[in-house]
Amino acid sequence: MKAKFLGLAILYVLFLSSCSKNDEALVHPKIYIPTVFSPDKNGKNDAFRPFGVGLSDVKQFKMTITDENGHKLFTTDNYLEGWKGKKSNGDPYPNGFYYYDMWFSYTNKTEDRAIGTVEISLNGW
Repeated sequence: MKAKFLGLAILYVLFLSSCSKNDEALVHPKIYIPTVFSPDKNGKNDAFRPFGVGLSDVKQFKMTITDENGHKLFTTDNYLEGWKGKKSNGDPYPNGFYYYDMWFSYTNKTEDRAIGTVEISLNGW
């Protein structure tokens, strides 16, 4: 599973085209956020949500999913409730990239925010 880890870390990505990118974030070290999910009802990676043992330290949470035009597609304040990649009528959103904004407040009174993209892959990956 591809994932972004939350923690004080430098993420180093080497692309096949031989260029590289560094990214830095200061967030909780025991929570990770997948970068792709496949809502194909096979029981594996069917919903997008944060994972990890660090979630036991979360006091408050909010996640918003938007499309490329900034239209809000999904929001929740429960980190166990994942986005299933479906419209309100039950139809799936198409393969592609969507934007997430997650806010975490911890029991030790610190906060983190994670903003990024997640890919829907209806054909698995």
